[in-house]
Amino acid sequence: MSTFEESLLTYLSSLGLSCGSRVYPIRLPQGIPLPAMTYQLVSDQHDYTQTGQSALNDPRYQFNCWAATMEMQRIWPRR
Repeated sequence: MSTFEESLLTYLSSLGLSCGSRVYPIRLPQGIPLPAMTYQLVSDQHDYTQTGQSALNDPRYQFNCWAATMEMQRIWPRR
């Protein structure tokens, strides 16, 4: 895992959400108690300047919230 992803995981786990520390990259492990969250890198575009590719990039992540019921899925991210 990259430094950014480690920091992201630490931040998400510390938010006090009802999923607690059940935040996983890409896939939800089987048998994990719900609610839980998964995240994945969707794209990682680099910026370009007149001299070529810049050291800056623009990563985009997708977050999925998993819950046992639709009602719990609607309310748990706000807790």
